[in-house]
Amino acid sequence: MRNLVWATSKHDVYLMSQFSVTHWSSLTCTRSEVLNVSGHVAPSEKHPGSLLEGFTHTQVSTLAVKDNLLVAGGFQGELICKHLDRPGVSFCSRTTYDDNAITNAI
Repeated sequence: MRNLVWATSKHDVYLMSQFSVTHWSSLTCTRSEVLNVSGHVAPSEKHPGSLLEGFTHTQVSTLAVKDNLLVAGGFQGELICKHLDRPGVSFCSRTTYDDNAITNAI
C-alpha cells in the first residue's frame, strides 16, 4: 500500500482503491471519486510530450498530490497528471517502454 495514500492536509486524504483515486474529507466524512482509470484515460489538454491516445485500464502503483495537482504512476510506466480544479486529465506519458517499468515513487 506504499505510495497509494496521500494526505494534503489533516482533513483531506487521497487514496487508490479498485482503479479509482478517491478524495476523503474528515470534515464532512464524504468520499468523492477524483480519477477513474478502469477504462480509457486520455488527456483533454494538449501539451508537448503528452500521449494523446492515453491509456486503458491503468494499474496505479504510486500517486502524489500537492498544490491541486494529482500525479499517478502505473505498473507499466504510465504517468497521468490531473489538475484537481479542472475537469479531465491534463497530461499522459510513459516513463519507459521496458518490460519492468513499474513506477515506484513520484
